Amino acid sequence: MFLYYTLFLFSSLFCGTISEPVRKCLSNDVFQKASCDQVRDFISGRWAEVRRLPLPFLMYNEEDCVVWNAVPRSMNDTDAEFHLQALVGGQPVEGMMPAVLKVEQKKGCDSCKVSMHIEVPKLQITRTIPDWWITFDDDHQVMVGYVCVHNHIDAEKEKGLMFRNMIFIYMKPQLTPGNVKRVKKNLDIIVDRLSDELKDLEEETDSHWEELRDSKCKMVV
Repeated sequence: MFLYYTLFLFSSLFCGTISEPVRKCLSNDVFQKASCDQVRDFISGRWAEVRRLPLPFLMYNEEDCVVWNAVPRSMNDTDAEFHLQALVGGQPVEGMMPAVLKVEQKKGCDSCKVSMHIEVPKLQITRTIPDWWITFDDDHQVMVGYVCVHNHIDAEKEKGLMFRNMIFIYMKPQLTPGNVKRVKKNLDIIVDRLSDELKDLEEETDSHWEELRDSKCKMVV
């Protein structure tokens, strides 16, 4: 019941034309979720949010190049907690607390749970995402965060759009043009993989998936 209520609270953020109404969620065959070990080992550091679907709420401006600084706060054999500070122009986003990402894995089990807690006091929003999906490219220089929730908008549900998507694509800042070119290729491979399925899940008149091809950080990629 708590999980359902949390999902309902988060899905209530997706209204009007923001975020992406879809027929069903992305499949893991396409998304390829990272293991707990991968998340724990590679999420630390700075990540430029280079691509994203429309924001579910305006925690920052749609055109902003946002850099997230992920710092480990606690870690043991099964669990880890990271704080992620959103920066624009090198400064923390005003009115937004650091997000808290938790990684939990049961001993002797392949089950990996990643959750995200978000607080935006300027918008009076506090939400917990209990099932946050993460994937990386082969070099762990590109990261994708994804959540899919039940759609609460009746008019869209009547069209068969039963869910809503949110996707963020991040890239580690690169020091040389050669590295940028190589990582950009990895990023495009991921975008193509996700877009091929996303465009089949949307309403025929929509093309939200095309926003994944629009870079928000021109100095990075």
